[in-house]
Amino acid sequence: MKVQWHVSPKGLSALSVFMLTAALARRANAADSDAGVREAASHFQRGVGLYREADYRGALVEFHRASELVPAPVTFYNIGETEFQLREYAEALAAFERYLAESAPDERHRAEVEASAGVLRTRIGLLLVTTVPAAADITVDDRPVGKTPFEKPLRVSIGHHRVVASLAGWPAVERYVDVAAEDNVSVQVSLAAPDPAAPASPGSASLAPRHVDGSSRRLSPLRVAGWVTAGTFAAGGVAFALLARARASDLQDARAQYPVTRETLDHDGAVTTTYAVLADSLFAAAVVIGTITLFSTLSSSSSARVTVGVSSLRFDTTF
Repeated sequence: MKVQWHVSPKGLSALSVFMLTAALARRANAADSDAGVREAASHFQRGVGLYREADYRGALVEFHRASELVPAPVTFYNIGETEFQLREYAEALAAFERYLAESAPDERHRAEVEASAGVLRTRIGLLLVTTVPAAADITVDDRPVGKTPFEKPLRVSIGHHRVVASLAGWPAVERYVDVAAEDNVSVQVSLAAPDPAAPASPGSASLAPRHVDGSSRRLSPLRVAGWVTAGTFAAGGVAFALLARARASDLQDARAQYPVTRETLDHDGAVTTTYAVLADSLFAAAVVIGTITLFSTLSSSSSARVTVGVSSLRFDTTF
């Protein structure tokens, strides 16, 4: 396995496997778990191979699996080196610190790891996350880190981080924060309780707008649709009114002409009446929909529902 500075990849891989085998053999005698030891060694060796191929994500998974089965200092050393390659400095430091805590004083990698840990401490910062209410689950860059409140700040790598707070049944809230070296950053997240007026399921037949603040009411899709519909009907009413006026003028001209047939007069009169009725109907519809939408917009506690049937469209609103 490759080390950042001092040892060649090939030499370290062979040495790491040898060290793990010896460590696992000692633990096997105490735990009497030969099958678990063999499985841990298999994962470890796969991790070494993946690391040499520069597949650091895959290697990290294998090393973690080996450490879950049979924890050994050399595994934490390899985890730290892999995290270092991935520039996950906080995780690399945690792995190296565990290696130093559990390895023997004469372990050959101790001096190297202590030097690496010193470098890593200059590449992390502290992040304290608080939530209202407390007991929220927190993830940092999609990694679970626990529940609030935290007893002490979290160590995170320098860089841009995504913090997500969530409670069961509540909408999750995310924040983004930049952490520089040796920073001590605090982030407070306020979670909003679920809206009881929201639909029970995505397939509900009613469309109930959520009311969070004045801006969300103004941007309600239902209200926008109401104003657009009212405007369309009003524009249609104007168009048919102009057509009716033009046809009425043609009818007057036809009556003044001679000779003119009765059929022509009846046709022009019917067309004029039809245009006038359509104009009146569209104007009435625009007034009704515009009035409903206006009251819905101005009301702070309005709710609306659209029900679509096979042959009907019903719009209900309450204030």
